[in-house]
Amino acid sequence: MNDVQQTSISAYNEDVRSGKIPSQRRRIEKIIQAYGPITRRDIRKIVKWLCEIDNAWGANIPDIPMSSVCGRVRALIDSNLIHVSDHKTDPTTGKRVQLLKWGPQPKLNGNQYELDI
Repeated sequence: MNDVQQTSISAYNEDVRSGKIPSQRRRIEKIIQAYGPITRRDIRKIVKWLCEIDNAWGANIPDIPMSSVCGRVRALIDSNLIHVSDHKTDPTTGKRVQLLKWGPQPKLNGNQYELDI
């Protein structure tokens, strides 16, 4: 188990050094802004679709695997740049999944919501 953890840490550190994580994060942010509320699986589908279109024109845009989508989404939630706005049942798996929305989590203040910006 320790070897797997060290391998994952090394791979993550390499992605940070190569600049993949900031570029992946920006791409995922833009997708959530444009298409949200959206699930992680739908983000992955859009990323794949955009890569196919861009690469057909010779752009050579790298794909983002599902595990990286989940990692970048977690970082965006922790940074309070996106929030979980609702839940729905995934038609593929039948499991309850989160709907992600751009912006900080609205906070209830009495009878009104206010944004903590």
